[in-house]
Amino acid sequence: MNLIFDGNYLFYKTLFIFGGYSNGKRLLDDKKDQDMFMRKIATDMSHAIRNFGSPDKLIFTIDARSWRKDVLIEDGAYKGTRTKDESKINWDQFYKMMNEFGEILTKKGFIVSREDRAEGDDLMHLWADHLFQQGEDSVIITGDGDLTQCVRMNEKNFVVCFNPNSKNRKIVAPIGFKEWLKTESYDLFDASTYMGSNKDLIAEAMHAIPVEEIDPALMIFCKVITGDAGDAVPPVWTWEAKGKTFRVTPAKAERIYEIVNRTKFIDDIYHLPERAMEVANGIASTCKQTVAADVIKSRLERNITLVYLDERVIPQDIQDNFKISFEKHKNDSLPAANYDMTHLLAGTNYVNGPKIVVESDIFKDFGM
Repeated sequence: MNLIFDGNYLFYKTLFIFGGYSNGKRLLDDKKDQDMFMRKIATDMSHAIRNFGSPDKLIFTIDARSWRKDVLIEDGAYKGTRTKDESKINWDQFYKMMNEFGEILTKKGFIVSREDRAEGDDLMHLWADHLFQQGEDSVIITGDGDLTQCVRMNEKNFVVCFNPNSKNRKIVAPIGFKEWLKTESYDLFDASTYMGSNKDLIAEAMHAIPVEEIDPALMIFCKVITGDAGDAVPPVWTWEAKGKTFRVTPAKAERIYEIVNRTKFIDDIYHLPERAMEVANGIASTCKQTVAADVIKSRLERNITLVYLDERVIPQDIQDNFKISFEKHKNDSLPAANYDMTHLLAGTNYVNGPKIVVESDIFKDFGM
């Protein structure tokens, strides 16, 4: 089983935890803060790994400047509402430590994945998809709900997401996953199918971790329709009434999904703009709005570009560079190890230091 880490989520989550205990000083300015920060990162990563036995590959993804920032959005820009307050956080040190942590992981046999213009979301999708096509199972470790669109399974393999956040700790899997785990898929002539199988490993993890089954097609449909305020992705339709601005809510998006599916099942979100009239009719029915189909079509195309993780959306140069990295690392494997903070940071100056006891997530108004 392969574990694919959302490196940006891990680092930002830890940063916001520390923000709650900063006592008014700028974070990561002093050596003590930096040591504690790196130890907390390694502690949380190790804890997440131990939920799933001994992994075959450990992949750590890091964001680059996103190609999506070049997509035009009316009255704004992708992630344009996010700002970085230099008075509260030493951002140069933050990114320096993320790069240093990547170098530490590389020496431990991890695959550190970063490509020019690619977001971590792109890379996590590409790794999970390519490994799935190769017949391998993956767990994407992230608290970002956008990645749940990647969950999938067939008769033999799966991709699931694991949210390690203590308040929202859960495995997100496709509908039918728990029942599928109960089925036997052993080949008497292939010992690997019944000796320590990934189905057993994930089933064991599920004894301690809640499982949420979702329809990934519905999830990404709702995301395309409603947009993403955190990333400054607008919904496909808004309207004014009594001095207020209204938008399509997730509940109404689910209703629109049902209406559109009555005519023909949405089997590929990429082709949804071709059914803009049906979507417009669904919005008119649920929101009591007169909607122009041509406007909906262009906004569907824009939002699919911004939120849908798919090879037809991700720029080809990113995919070409990724494939070079994938071919280089596809046969990598890790020896069994006792994954803890000391193991990950062995050989660095971060091993010894004060014990980290901060566990709760305290999210502050910092830009990501």
